[in-house]
Amino acid sequence: MPDEVSGDVVVIDPATFKIISRFKVGSYPEHITPAWDGSVLYVNDMNGQALTAIDPSTGKPTGKTIKVPNPYNRYYTLDGTRAIIVKDLNHGAPTGQNDLTFREPKTCKKMGLIPIQCAGATT
Repeated sequence: MPDEVSGDVVVIDPATFKIISRFKVGSYPEHITPAWDGSVLYVNDMNGQALTAIDPSTGKPTGKTIKVPNPYNRYYTLDGTRAIIVKDLNHGAPTGQNDLTFREPKTCKKMGLIPIQCAGATT
């Protein structure tokens, strides 16, 4: 689970509910979301401008970090051909641009963008 205050991801054993490890991922991890196929987990670090990949079988970072502006959350189109990165800055439009950015799921190459002209893109 992300710990926004410390910038860590806390790994909890689901059988015992005990913390078994923790590791740094950035300055403000918001959510952890799976890849469409479940092969990797992504930590959405808004202030760190990055997605950190985690191996779901080990609960450890893979060493891959993808630079993405202000990722609050990550979703997918129904067929899994596009990842949708939600950029939801606290202050929102018009002082800051919120948007849904469509990206290639594995490389995160930008494919398109839908601007959102208000704060609270995820509400």
